[in-house]
Amino acid sequence: MRIQGRSIAWVAAMAAMVAVGCPSSDDKTDLGTDVPVIDTGTDVPADVPADVPADVPVTSAKCLQCMKSGIAMRFTKLDVKEPSDPLGLPEFLNAIWAPDINASRLNVVLRIDSITPPASAGAPSTMKATVGSAWHNLTPAQIVAVDSTLVPDYYYFLSQGTNQFNLELKDDCTFKSVGDASLAFHPGPVDHGLICSAGMPDISLAADTIPMARLSANGKINDDCTLITDAYLSGCIAQTAACEICSFAQAPDYSQWSRNGNAAAAGTPCTASYCEKNCEKYLWANFGGFVEALGVPLQCDFDSSGANNGYLIAGNWEAKAVPFHATPTP
Repeated sequence: MRIQGRSIAWVAAMAAMVAVGCPSSDDKTDLGTDVPVIDTGTDVPADVPADVPADVPVTSAKCLQCMKSGIAMRFTKLDVKEPSDPLGLPEFLNAIWAPDINASRLNVVLRIDSITPPASAGAPSTMKATVGSAWHNLTPAQIVAVDSTLVPDYYYFLSQGTNQFNLELKDDCTFKSVGDASLAFHPGPVDHGLICSAGMPDISLAADTIPMARLSANGKINDDCTLITDAYLSGCIAQTAACEICSFAQAPDYSQWSRNGNAAAAGTPCTASYCEKNCEKYLWANFGGFVEALGVPLQCDFDSSGANNGYLIAGNWEAKAVPFHATPTP
């Protein structure tokens, strides 16, 4: 099988894992159009106000005094550390992924939904946060340049690309996720995905999404609730799902981006024919076939089967407060 050298660009999208819910079986939203999630949260400007929510006790921890529902933070960094075998793979993946984040092509947002004070002295506060795929007011054509510096006016969540996470927040402003979470992540706008897949109707997985499981994250919130630093996350993508994901071979250069599948192609998972059938010949390459050819080991149990049947993805991350809207503004 012929393997494209840059086909591993899919990771830009999975970086997003990072942040961490497969869509429910009754969610039938059509990903052929860019439909934002219907969100009742309040729009939050980047200069987050520092008023103290009524349900958060006054403490010496400054982050607990400014943390409030509606604050949204976008991932500004995801430094992949795993898989570390074969040697050099994380560096190669990061070289593709970092430009997509910097140019606002790859967008993962964490939005605080609620904060609950500690149940007792010394116990952590608890938070619920929505995490997942986001887009903004700019079009793909505006930010297609590899080193684009255009800054969106605001971000919003994409439908079917988010999940809610439970977090514990300590008095030192460090936090961690509670329990495993999952995420069906869609990189890029709905109708212009940075990865290509036909989707998996049997598990209600929409097209052009990456199913992540076993997601966990931790980090630290700064004193004015505008940054997350010292953070780490990990997750797992099923080997079978990897075989039905195609990445754009020229990424992070998307100037020749095109989708024109060949219905007559064989479409066999983990081979080039799958990408030819569902995406386009030569421009898209199969991720599962790529990592198998490299010899990347299976290091995680995607579905609690008792055996390693997925690829581990893990690394450091950071995030910064951004303007956030419940829906796109005309």
